[in-house]
Amino acid sequence: ARSCRTCGSRTPLAADRPTLAFKPAVPPPIPCKALDVRQKATTLLIHAHLVSLSGAPGSGWRRRRVPFAKLWRAASMLSDVLFADPAFVRGQSVLELGAGVGLCGLLAAKLGAKTVALTDFEPALLDSLALAARDNRAPGDAETRVARCDWREEASPTDDAAALAAAAARGGWLPALPFRETFDRIVGSELVYERTHAETLPFVLRARLAKPLGVATLVGAVRDRALLDALVAGAGALGLDVAETRVAENKN
Repeated sequence: ARSCRTCGSRTPLAADRPTLAFKPAVPPPIPCKALDVRQKATTLLIHAHLVSLSGAPGSGWRRRRVPFAKLWRAASMLSDVLFADPAFVRGQSVLELGAGVGLCGLLAAKLGAKTVALTDFEPALLDSLALAARDNRAPGDAETRVARCDWREEASPTDDAAALAAAAARGGWLPALPFRETFDRIVGSELVYERTHAETLPFVLRARLAKPLGVATLVGAVRDRALLDALVAGAGALGLDVAETRVAENKN
């Protein structure tokens, strides 16, 4: 994997409530199909080319191009951040939001996390994540599962049985992330590129971060400063402390 340089200073984060740390990264994306990521003794096989249009793996596979089925540079940078500070995830429950090909969550499982949940919304990506979780499983790794997480549902939770049944149907064969389940650490890369993402993501973070010491670290390119400002403002309005730092451009 390519390495990045991070800034030397770190902004202290309050310890009395969940925290969001956003690390802007630098585009462009890195397209890939299947990628071996090697960092010292850690090897991950990332699936970005196998998709299922008809149920669980092995039951009628067909192939097509999947939106966002690529390794974005921000994900590579976030993996560098995690690898440089494995204590951030060691012994913690970890949620990867918008996991895409799952690099960061799978790495967290190798770095000593207690449990890992890989989540996304696109059914084909969820299928691919299930394969990646299976193929990267090794003795001593964290328990890793794949679940659907629709941020719109997270922002507007409901107990209506019909609405829940419809949401489950949209998710196909994989279950939704259990209601009220929280995590010690949340990671994510390239999560905000539409207004609806900036508006709903703060609600996901508030609902899913364990209290009082949960921490989320997000890395993303700042293509639209207004979207980032909306995310930061929304998170602050919901009681999250936000610290913004910069990840230097990848030079290698």
